[in-house]
Amino acid sequence: MTQTEIISPEWQGILQPGERILWQGAPRSDDPSLKTDPYRSLLAIGVIAFATVMMAYRIPEAPTTKALLALFGLWLTACILIGYPAFGRTMFLAYKTRHSFYTLTTLRAFIGWTLFGHRRLEQWPIIRETKVELVPGNPGHVHFAERLHHNKHSTDVEKVGFRNIADPEAVHALILKVQEGTA
Repeated sequence: MTQTEIISPEWQGILQPGERILWQGAPRSDDPSLKTDPYRSLLAIGVIAFATVMMAYRIPEAPTTKALLALFGLWLTACILIGYPAFGRTMFLAYKTRHSFYTLTTLRAFIGWTLFGHRRLEQWPIIRETKVELVPGNPGHVHFAERLHHNKHSTDVEKVGFRNIADPEAVHALILKVQEGTA
């Protein structure tokens, strides 16, 4: 989408007076990082199959319904613990990518998404001191912020920006204009 002068009703109350939308887009859903790792998938299928076979062999030996429920609980736990890292994370990220959108204005960058009916909109100021990084490609990325994730043993740095966009060079140029105040 190109520069717009008319503010749509969705943006009223969000944009500041004089702030204009310069670019809007969405991540491409054909991102290679959203594909499932085949080795991890085979391992997960093997472990889940093993758990299923072991449960099937134990069903005739189960003397009570409680024992059957315990076996089912163990099987379900194995499926979740092994299946989510192999399939669930990738499926969730693909879902989030399909329901995300990006907006660049003369003052800020917005990243929004709608997940399971809930809407969220993050805003990041674009100022002269903002460190902007272009990752060229098709799709490519433009990073303009960092988010820290603290865990028990370390701190991970996540780059924030417009990911998997079709024309990252053009968006990067627009962000540089915003920083210069010429957008």
